[in-house]
Amino acid sequence: MTRRLASMLAFAGLLLAGPAFAQSRDARVDEVLRTAFQAWDANGDGTLVPDEGERYIARIWGSMDTDGNGRVTLAEFQGFSLGLLAIAQESGREPAYNDARTAIFRRWARNPNQGLTQEEARTGITGDFARAVRGGATGGVRLDFEGFKRVQFVQDMVAPLR
Repeated sequence: MTRRLASMLAFAGLLLAGPAFAQSRDARVDEVLRTAFQAWDANGDGTLVPDEGERYIARIWGSMDTDGNGRVTLAEFQGFSLGLLAIAQESGREPAYNDARTAIFRRWARNPNQGLTQEEARTGITGDFARAVRGGATGGVRLDFEGFKRVQFVQDMVAPLR
């Protein structure tokens, strides 16, 4: 009887701890996103403009285009993770996270079978930035951290982790 009671208490503890684990994961996602946001924020002013997104793609393009042919394949694009891949792996959500990155790739690439060009990536990022701003305005647009979390590709990458 004691063993059964101990098992029931352990199970109850896991049920009660579930929200704490999820809350911890959410906090970790926000922490990783803040680090990504800071990496994009080239001038360190706490806001992002579309040019900073374009510069970020220019900086990381070489590491994504591993064969140097000017196009990133879907397999190469899987390296674009905002630092969230480890959380996806640890939480057993890597397949859904990979599906989200595939959807972003397919949305941005004009012809996904031929890969994604740097121009298409820039256009995708700036378009997602513009849509994150109320009314889709593009001139003088600045996104703070909360606005960055509203950017479509960021939301797409975070959704499987929540």
